[in-house]
Amino acid sequence: MENLLSLSRAAKLVGISRGALQKMVQDGQLTSFEGELRMHDLALAFPEAKLEQHRELERYERIIDQALIRARYRKMQDLITPDLATMTARAAILNKELIATKQRFKQYLNTIEQLQAMLSAPQANHLDPDTAKLLNNWINQASEQEQDTDAALPHLSDKDAYLKMMAAHVRLMPSGHDFFLEGADSILEGALQHGFSLDYGCNSGNCGLCKARLLSGQVKPIKHSDFRLSESEKLDNIILMCCSTPVTDITLEATEAHSSEDIPEQHIDVTIRKIEQQENMLILQTRTPRTQRLRFMAGQMVNVQLDEELRAELHIASCPCDDMNIQFHIPYLQGDPVSEHIHHHLDRTAKLTMQGPFGNFVLTEESMSPLVFIAYDSGFAPIKGLIESALAQELAESIHLYRVSNAGTTHYMSNVCRAWQDALDEFHYTDMEVACGDTKHLDTIIAAHPAIGNYNVYIAGPESWASVARDYFSGPGKQPGQLKIETMRY
Repeated sequence: MENLLSLSRAAKLVGISRGALQKMVQDGQLTSFEGELRMHDLALAFPEAKLEQHRELERYERIIDQALIRARYRKMQDLITPDLATMTARAAILNKELIATKQRFKQYLNTIEQLQAMLSAPQANHLDPDTAKLLNNWINQASEQEQDTDAALPHLSDKDAYLKMMAAHVRLMPSGHDFFLEGADSILEGALQHGFSLDYGCNSGNCGLCKARLLSGQVKPIKHSDFRLSESEKLDNIILMCCSTPVTDITLEATEAHSSEDIPEQHIDVTIRKIEQQENMLILQTRTPRTQRLRFMAGQMVNVQLDEELRAELHIASCPCDDMNIQFHIPYLQGDPVSEHIHHHLDRTAKLTMQGPFGNFVLTEESMSPLVFIAYDSGFAPIKGLIESALAQELAESIHLYRVSNAGTTHYMSNVCRAWQDALDEFHYTDMEVACGDTKHLDTIIAAHPAIGNYNVYIAGPESWASVARDYFSGPGKQPGQLKIETMRY
């Protein structure tokens, strides 16, 4: 039986991004079978993927060491590792898989031995001696080759077993999306953290919108739910994703949003957590109620009611994976009623009403092309959300971010961009200063990406600059594989 792995699991085992592995499949370096890879092929392609060198396993070992220390003080509830019951269940399942694999291996080995015995006595078994000798030699040679080519396979098998103990693999159908869930997070929390937009409302077991059907595997409840499933739903293996966590690898039938049109309009009252000024930008941090999160796609915007009369259309600068903490970036402009109100008059104890989300400045999830983001001043707000979402989903093989501003202007949140570049091998960050109407910075970007047709490009900035960029990237030899441009009001 073939040992097939999802792209996410395979990428985790060999220590590269899912996007990089997907590119190897597209380039023909690896063969996929309905979106999955053979472990044997993976071992041949990555012979250097040794168990003792794997960073994920080193992290898990540290977690286990911490678990042993905390267990002595009865603080297991504070751990980010799976609980004892979950670990025990996973170990039992792995033991059953090991027993079944050993039995199958013994059966295959017995069959080969019987075949070799028949080939060794061709006349007694009514076989042509020359053909029998040829087949026997082929079996011996094939066995020797398998021993050589499978030298790296035990390392990947050990990693896979270790990974199954520490993290459950979740596959969503019919989309085929998959992710790993570590610790005691709910299925819904894990999906959001990995950038997948499942259908949900409260994320606290009250509304029932996150119902899904369990197709395979085992789950267990981790929190109380006021919403009650009917008996027929229970018999049909319906679960609430916000209140359940996997005990084993699972497959779910769940509703997902694949475009901005799939996200319903919401009205949510939010509280103000913080307002701070960085350079010429106001950073407004808000928080939704625990029982009514904002469901949105990265890059979208909402209408915010600031007081009885003042209303503003603001881009969300945060990732959907953090659906309670919604961030906005507003340029501070003297005389502008919105920025003046937020800076000087907004009551920190007031509640703001958000209506939305809306807008189509979102990632194309099916594309694995490298990404180029170009943000002018506050255009970094939606770009920031897009980057965080792309990183969570491991969508692209590489990401290039260009921050553009007027000469003499300092980029706000540049520390965030530098942190991305320092932490991620395939993330590249460039600061750019431009004069009004100048397009030299766009020439520089094109020169850095001569095969721009292979890239997806996302641009956000004020209308005067965005229109210039739109015209520029529509010229001969400058058209990317996909181009999305967002005009910023603020």
